[in-house]
Amino acid sequence: MWKRNIPNVLSIIRLLMIPIFVFVYMSEAEHKGYLSLGIYALAWFTDVLDGYLVRKNNWITELGKILDPVADKLMQFVAVICLVVTDRLSYPVILVVFFKELLMLIGATLVARKKKAVAPSNWFGKLATFVLFVAVSALIVMPSPSSSVMMIMNILIIASEVFALSMYAIKFIYIYLEKKDNNYGS
Repeated sequence: MWKRNIPNVLSIIRLLMIPIFVFVYMSEAEHKGYLSLGIYALAWFTDVLDGYLVRKNNWITELGKILDPVADKLMQFVAVICLVVTDRLSYPVILVVFFKELLMLIGATLVARKKKAVAPSNWFGKLATFVLFVAVSALIVMPSPSSSVMMIMNILIIASEVFALSMYAIKFIYIYLEKKDNNYGS
C-alpha cells in the first residue's frame, strides 16, 4: 500500500528542491550553473518518473492530483523568475507562463465542473513543457549567453506557451460545449 505513495514522495522531494535550486542558482558558487542545472534536471526527472509510476501502476491519489502539478509548476515558475532576475529572460516570459497556467486552471475547472471529467494533457502541452525545460536548462548552464541566444529562448518559450494555451482553449471550449458526456480522463 505504501508503494502507491511513491509518486507523492517524489513530488514532495521536487517541492523541497525549489529553495535549494534558488539558493544555488543565486549563489556565487564556482560551478553554480552546472549545480543548478543538475537540480533542475533532477526535478524534471522526478516529474517524469512519478507520472510514469502513476500511469503504469494506477497509483492515483487525491493528494497526488494536487501535489504533482503544484510541484511541477512551482519549479518551472521559480526557474523562470530566477532567469528573469539575472537578465537571461524577459519579464513578458513570466507573464505568459503565469497567465497560461492560470487560464488552463480556469478552463480545466470549468470543464471538470460541467462534465465531471478531467481533460487529459496533450502533445502540445508536453511540447511547451519540453521547450521550457530545454530553454531554461540552456540558459541556466550558459556562463554568459549572447543577447541573440537569450532573444531566441524568449521567443521559443513564449511561442510554445501561447501555442499550447491556444490549443487547450480550443479543446476546452469544444468539450465544454459538447452535448454528450464523454470520459475525457482516458
